[in-house]
Amino acid sequence: MSDRWYYRTADTEVGPVTFSGLRRMALEGLIGRETPVREGREGQWTAAGDVQNLFAPKRERVIGPPILE
Repeated sequence: MSDRWYYRTADTEVGPVTFSGLRRMALEGLIGRETPVREGREGQWTAAGDVQNLFAPKRERVIGPPILE
């Protein structure tokens, strides 16, 4: 995996940033799952949510039986 990533915000291309920097921005909510990102200068733009290990895994919501008192 490249350490040179780019992302788009408000029609502006930003980068390069490291993958760890991009991941930190994702975890802090500075970029969202729909933010366009690409790996390297010639990479294909894709949604940030499609990049493996960029966001913390989604937690499944488990609904158990009602609690009876």
